[in-house]
Amino acid sequence: MVKKNGMRKHSVIQHEAEEFDKETITRVTHGLIPDLRRLKKVAYFYNNPWREPEFVQTQIMPRVDFVLKHLKPRSRVLELGCGRGYLALELARHGHDVRAVDVSSESIAIAKKIAEENPYKKGFGSLKYEVGDIMNMDFGKDKHDAVIFFRTLHHIPRINVLLKKVHHTIKPGGRLIISEPLREEVNEHTAHTAALLRSILPTWEAHGTKRARTASLRDWQNYAQAIYDEYTYKDEHGEKAQSPNDNAIGSEKLMVGAIKKYFRVETLEHHDAFIDKLVGGLRGPHRHALARHLKEFDHEVIKRGMLPGTAIHLVATKK
Repeated sequence: MVKKNGMRKHSVIQHEAEEFDKETITRVTHGLIPDLRRLKKVAYFYNNPWREPEFVQTQIMPRVDFVLKHLKPRSRVLELGCGRGYLALELARHGHDVRAVDVSSESIAIAKKIAEENPYKKGFGSLKYEVGDIMNMDFGKDKHDAVIFFRTLHHIPRINVLLKKVHHTIKPGGRLIISEPLREEVNEHTAHTAALLRSILPTWEAHGTKRARTASLRDWQNYAQAIYDEYTYKDEHGEKAQSPNDNAIGSEKLMVGAIKKYFRVETLEHHDAFIDKLVGGLRGPHRHALARHLKEFDHEVIKRGMLPGTAIHLVATKK
């Protein structure tokens, strides 16, 4: 039985790696450069912020800035689930010593390639990428000033097991920093707000198409439901669930509750009410200014309690 369980778990991890391998190959083939300083437009994406550098600046850079803000100078950093490595590279450019791990060999291969091409070498710390299953790998005897989960922790079903390992590898007083989606926090109000904004703003869908899709109350309900499914990764679009464990942890209660067992939470911020699946879909000559305006509006509706944030930034210190 133990052997069977071990094989099953291994199979899930392998499936996870294979899905991210395929995604990386597809996106890079279509022009994605996972380097925040050398981005280009990628027409392959229809409502993803990575479609244009300006959308990345509006939607993704605040997450990166949050991490940078909470690292002490020349920190020894471990990023778990680094994907294609754009955060780890940026941390190293800011003088940090970074070890970055991911289960996807293709993601690590492209991360290494991009790092080798890096023209921004002044003040560079150090950077090491490696392929590994973070649930089973040994983090080594050296302690870290900070461990980072950047859109990764929600993939981990056995979160307590991993956080216990993370607690062990962080120095006394060291930090856990996370930036994570919480898709279970998406609700009916979120979906209807996004539906309303999409129906009136210039997006990838023609206005006539949107009018036809919302012609009756029943049509509107179906439209909002489709958007809800998209936001919670239950849809059939190209941006559906990335892997078998993509929605393993989607609840703030579960994620933050597990973190509090091992760490003392210092900072907890909510963001992304509706913006994440809208900003990259904007079209027209004023789309970049509109994206910035919507980002401010998104922040305001969360601040006023009108809609829940569907993602969090968190900083915690080792107990």
